[in-house]
Amino acid sequence: MLYLLDEILLGTNSRERHIAVVRVLHDLLARGAIGAVSTHDLELATSEPLSGVCRCVHFRETLHGRHAERPMTFDYRLRPGPATTTNALKLLEIVGLGDPIEQSPFTSES
Repeated sequence: MLYLLDEILLGTNSRERHIAVVRVLHDLLARGAIGAVSTHDLELATSEPLSGVCRCVHFRETLHGRHAERPMTFDYRLRPGPATTTNALKLLEIVGLGDPIEQSPFTSES
């Protein structure tokens, strides 16, 4: 059996997702399956139950700036380990949302 799981249980709260993903993968591996799981969840990627049976790899992105035709590109070369960079906050800057902490309507002034 071959499995390919992309962002497994996305939309589930992180605590239950971790428990459920470990159960799903344990069942698949017990059946002799091989496969791949993609996730942006850094804690899930490095969790103790999974790190012993999974090999973490990542792609590297390049951010080109707000006015580039493609603001972000990937080289599609697998590198060992979890991702060493993040890009969500930089992408917010590229689309003009700036520093979310300073401009947040949710922060209270004392």
